[in-house]
Amino acid sequence: MFCRFCGFTLPDDSSFCHSCGKALTSTPPGSTTGPAAAAVATKRAPAKTKSPVGKFIIGLLLIAGLLWWAMNKPDSGSSSPSTFRQLVAQPRTVVLSNTEFALSATQYRYIRFEVPQNAGAIRVEGTFSASGGAGNDVETYIFSNDDFVNWQNRHPVRTFYNSGRVTQGTLEVMLPPVAGTYYLVFNNNFSLLSAKTVQASIRLHFNL
Repeated sequence: MFCRFCGFTLPDDSSFCHSCGKALTSTPPGSTTGPAAAAVATKRAPAKTKSPVGKFIIGLLLIAGLLWWAMNKPDSGSSSPSTFRQLVAQPRTVVLSNTEFALSATQYRYIRFEVPQNAGAIRVEGTFSASGGAGNDVETYIFSNDDFVNWQNRHPVRTFYNSGRVTQGTLEVMLPPVAGTYYLVFNNNFSLLSAKTVQASIRLHFNL
């Protein structure tokens, strides 16, 4: 082999020139060889990740948005509460009557009750019976507020329930999903002479 600096002939295994004394092999400054170079060339900065707290807050915001949309989405063609409200509503029961009472001749008795805002599945259920007089009978009605006033003044009315003159009856009455005042009436004013005894067990049910 020859020295690349001075051209002096050297043995093949020489690592420096015996004439000029310079090293025959050198690594250019700043260069890197072998596996370390590959590692440096392929190394990448770590990807940024969202913190757990940030993900939790984003999840809460998404859930709140979905709940708001479900509760405020209008029902097409219906004035009833939204489907979401119906799913999460809790059943409520109000006792309208669970007793025995007397009705004099030409007398009636009423029970006033309220249907609250946003109530659904509103119904009146129960039983009643009457005794006394020649027919052992009574009339039972359910009125809206306006129709009750008109009925008291002997004007034509609409009823949600009208038993007619009966000895006993069963109520299974659905009311509209509209907040308002209603009246359950037991009437004996058709009887001019006979008093009646009425036993009634009637409840108001709704979801809210």
